[in-house]
Amino acid sequence: MKGLYIHIPLCISRCRYCDFYKVTPKQWNGADRFLAALDRELESLPDSFTPDTLFIGGGTPSALSTSEIERLLSMLNERISFAQVIESTIEVN
Repeated sequence: MKGLYIHIPLCISRCRYCDFYKVTPKQWNGADRFLAALDRELESLPDSFTPDTLFIGGGTPSALSTSEIERLLSMLNERISFAQVIESTIEVN
């Protein structure tokens, strides 16, 4: 089973128990640079990459704006075949 995990490092606040990489809104330079870097990374995946699962976590992915989430999903759809995805999840806090 092949999975794809996309880590959105934006957090509204820092939870003391969390060990994941994260930035607060003060540290966040906006999604443009992050999404551009992610798109470059997705380009490096082989055309044959077909994940069975997609998990978008963080951080707090739901802290992205609607248009930023739409851009993320559009990028993923352009670069990856989701024909075999049996589960997809986006973490919402």
